Amino acid sequence: DRMICTGDVVAYCADPHAVSDRMQDSGIAVVAGNCEKQLAAGAMDCGCGFEDGSACDLLSVGWYGYASAQITQAQRDWMGQVPDILSFHHAGKRYAVIHGGHHDIARFIWPVSPKAVFDAEWQAVERSIGPVDGIIAGHCGVAFERQTARGMWINAGVIGMPPNDG
Repeated sequence: DRMICTGDVVAYCADPHAVSDRMQDSGIAVVAGNCEKQLAAGAMDCGCGFEDGSACDLLSVGWYGYASAQITQAQRDWMGQVPDILSFHHAGKRYAVIHGGHHDIARFIWPVSPKAVFDAEWQAVERSIGPVDGIIAGHCGVAFERQTARGMWINAGVIGMPPNDG
């Protein structure tokens, strides 16, 4: 009851069927990642927008196709109902949880992204759900914390693969 998943539960060669069932049964709060959105829609790729021919593009063809072939319609339906944003209170502060960006679920926000990126995303979140003291996100795969003018941006990283080493 104190865990939140920032999405993409079946990415990167997990056991998509078992992981989907486990997440549904666990009661862990999940925000939709681009993988959930794409699989729910029956899309042909993960929706990351990787550069054609890049290592990520080539690898995603394999794992996404595998995931799509393994999950059931009921799991796709569940993925289609996972919310895009959650909020919670902790230690007197309100946090929002998203996957990548608020309006672009597959937006890669890095620790070195320009200040304007964080400001724009924060404004989008607050227009959607009201004031927050912190934002927790995922998608880029790199765990980091960045103090912004509005509060702390926390990227949880990714459990399914090691941190990006550059």
